[in-house]
Amino acid sequence: MTEPTHIRAGDSATWEREELAYSADDGWTLRYALRGPSEINIDAVGNGTLHTVNLASADTSVYVAGDYTAVVYVESDAGERVTLGSGMIQILPDLVAATGDQRSHVKRTLDALQAMIERRATKIQEEYEVEGYRIKYMPLDMLIKLRDRYARLYDNEQVEAGLKPRSPKSVKFNFR
Repeated sequence: MTEPTHIRAGDSATWEREELAYSADDGWTLRYALRGPSEINIDAVGNGTLHTVNLASADTSVYVAGDYTAVVYVESDAGERVTLGSGMIQILPDLVAATGDQRSHVKRTLDALQAMIERRATKIQEEYEVEGYRIKYMPLDMLIKLRDRYARLYDNEQVEAGLKPRSPKSVKFNFR
């Protein structure tokens, strides 16, 4: 198994990484350093060349949601350090423990614009500001144009979160 691309705060997580050149039996410890909205340090437990990470729910429950740069490295008992790789990892919010509206800014804006177009907006939605204008004062054509833009932004969020497949790119051919 390889490292996860995301971890949800409050969930347990387990993965393994084999490093043939850096055996725990030879005094190497595999570690991860995640830097983003907070600092997260993770140590793997080694058994020969297999290094296992076991994160308990209690460990991840304090993780701050956001995008992190991650570095995986090994350290020897003698103090030597070797970087093995780097990448990005996303810590997702703990939705079980969360309170309040967990929709993104894009989704809240899209919902407010759609409600205004359908003439069912709440007072709070009417007071919503987009590009410096309150939506209750926007003409219908501007509401529709903004709704369409925020719908595309929301689709992109869904794709990035892995909740929706990427749309295939269309290619136009010109025949002469």
